[in-house]
Amino acid sequence: MSSKSTKAQQESSKLACEAVSNLRTITAFSSQDRILKMLEMAQQGPIQENFRQAWFAGIGLGLSQFLMSCTWAVNYWYGGKLIVDGYITKKALFESFMVVVSTGRVIADAGSMTKDLVNGADVVSSIFAILDRRTKIDPDDPSGFKPEALMGQIEFHNVHFSYPTRPNVVIFEDFSIKIEAGKSTALVGQSGSGKSTIIGLIERFYDPFKGSVTIDDMNIKSYNLKSLRKRIALVSQEPTLINGTIRDNIAYGTTYKGKMVEIGSHKTLLAKGPCGAYYSLVHLQTKHASTTKDTTIINV
Repeated sequence: MSSKSTKAQQESSKLACEAVSNLRTITAFSSQDRILKMLEMAQQGPIQENFRQAWFAGIGLGLSQFLMSCTWAVNYWYGGKLIVDGYITKKALFESFMVVVSTGRVIADAGSMTKDLVNGADVVSSIFAILDRRTKIDPDDPSGFKPEALMGQIEFHNVHFSYPTRPNVVIFEDFSIKIEAGKSTALVGQSGSGKSTIIGLIERFYDPFKGSVTIDDMNIKSYNLKSLRKRIALVSQEPTLINGTIRDNIAYGTTYKGKMVEIGSHKTLLAKGPCGAYYSLVHLQTKHASTTKDTTIINV
């Protein structure tokens, strides 16, 4: 029963986590009441499942107590009958009764751990399901092409795409776009129009159902994914910063120690705008920024 209750609770827990992580956006659009209504609707399933389990638990507990009381009554009745007929003594009756009761309590205590064992088994099975799951996109395919450098010419060719969790919601249908190397390209559109999906396909978080994505005239599927991602920098809309300096955040996760990323003064680096790593992180971590005439060097 616990596995069913856990599955019923997962959707509402997922919604609550998303609401907390996107609190600023929800507050900005005054969507608190809407989120609360969505959470209330999502709780209907868990509430019904918990009511059903409560009925089963109540009936089971009442039945077990009834059977125990009946057993005691039958034991005293039949023991009294044996004493009257002279088959056993009063001492023998109470000794046997206490042995049976004590043994039953030990068995009941051992059985009380069954719930914990079931819960533990559910947790372990979910962990092993994650460990045993194999991704359809191999991140370290040895046969994949490992480029020394990328020009950055990106093209989408008649791409059809929808997210695996929402296959009925079409994001792209026969979509094509060309992003020139060495130029800044802005993607403008309403929420849900596919701006983040384009980035996800370039990073190859997903593969399109139809069509292809090419980088420097090569299908993105032909690249070694680890090598490709090492040459792509992504600052998301609401990034998570590690506790450290701007340099630490830029250098986090890189394997190329000592390679210069940006050099210049605070003013010139900010002048690069959102395309520069320094600009993006200064605006997110202003406590580490200071206007100075000294040269600022960001090494990785």
